[in-house]
Amino acid sequence: MAEENVAKENVAEDNMAEDNVPEYDPTEYDPTEYGPTEYDAEVAIAILHKNKQFLLQLRDDIPTIVYPGHWAFCGGHLEPGEDADTAVVRELQEEIAYVPPKLSRFRRTIGPTQDGRKILRNFYHGELTVPVTALELNEGQELGLASISDIQRGLYFSKKNQEERPIPPQHQQILLEFIETYFH
Repeated sequence: MAEENVAKENVAEDNMAEDNVPEYDPTEYDPTEYGPTEYDAEVAIAILHKNKQFLLQLRDDIPTIVYPGHWAFCGGHLEPGEDADTAVVRELQEEIAYVPPKLSRFRRTIGPTQDGRKILRNFYHGELTVPVTALELNEGQELGLASISDIQRGLYFSKKNQEERPIPPQHQQILLEFIETYFH
């Protein structure tokens, strides 16, 4: 519980995770412009990075979930009454038992999923300060660090399945924007 409070304070108080990272621009999405009918669900998602590599989670091969068998970010839906800052911390704790020392909001977008629903996505970013082997995989099939070239190709190799698996287009697009913003 104390870790959750510290992490939430880091999200709320520090929008600058690195000196060269510009502050989040709230004009990208104005919540007063969208009513409850403008999107079907809201999620909080974490872009965790280490040495220009990005933590991805291989989703389960369950046909009823969005993007089964794809490499995606850690994160998930907000619970009723929960804000995105709290949700991203909770989701990271639930899925990988890790929350970075600092999380900053990168962007908010509204877009479709493969099933056509409109989703409000809150993207956060933070540095992965531990080895992937120190993370607990509590959801999905596998964790891995994808390189910039993997992101550009939209594919990452699954050691477990011994094949390349796709990255969802929305995740690939936001990662390419993140890379362009922070690493070029």
